[in-house]
Amino acid sequence: MRLKSALAVFLAVVLICAASCAQQAGYKDGTYEAKAGFVEVSVRIDDGKIAAIDIITHGGGGPKYEAMAEKIIPEMIKKQSTQVDAISGATVSSDYLKAAVEKALRKSAAAAKE
Repeated sequence: MRLKSALAVFLAVVLICAASCAQQAGYKDGTYEAKAGFVEVSVRIDDGKIAAIDIITHGGGGPKYEAMAEKIIPEMIKKQSTQVDAISGATVSSDYLKAAVEKALRKSAAAAKE
């Protein structure tokens, strides 16, 4: 029984620390734009989290590939990360989209440190 109690306390401390560390490494609220390859995005941060991602321009392959790549946006917002799978058939567009979002997030993180 003591082992279970000790484990519960340990897990609680780890979760509290993780939440605290995530806040410290968070993003500054605002809207940040960035470009990677032929994709330019606008990323809105609210309460230190990704709230919206919009494609400003998509200059490669036409609307079909833009629409396919857009499918990863809800997943990035849900996971609060650009570490999501690319869309098969629109791999380049997906990769540029993720890279542009990552650049915008770096701008927000840098602003949070100021």
